[in-house]
Amino acid sequence: MKTGQAHHDVHATALHDRIEFRILIAVSMLWFLLVAAVSRLLPRSCRPLAGSAPRHESLFAEARRTAYTVIPYAFMR
Repeated sequence: MKTGQAHHDVHATALHDRIEFRILIAVSMLWFLLVAAVSRLLPRSCRPLAGSAPRHESLFAEARRTAYTVIPYAFMR
């Protein structure tokens, strides 16, 4: 009985972590979308997120790339 309960607890924790990760990605993508939009007004050499980005990256792609670069560090244990 305890083995089944332990398996259930691990599954519930993993599900909670996945949901938390998706929420953090969504919120950070919105934030980085705003930052990317504002940074497009600056010269390319002064943009905070354009360091290694491809030349013709869309705002959404830039926000997504940055979010997926930053957010995994929140889950390091």
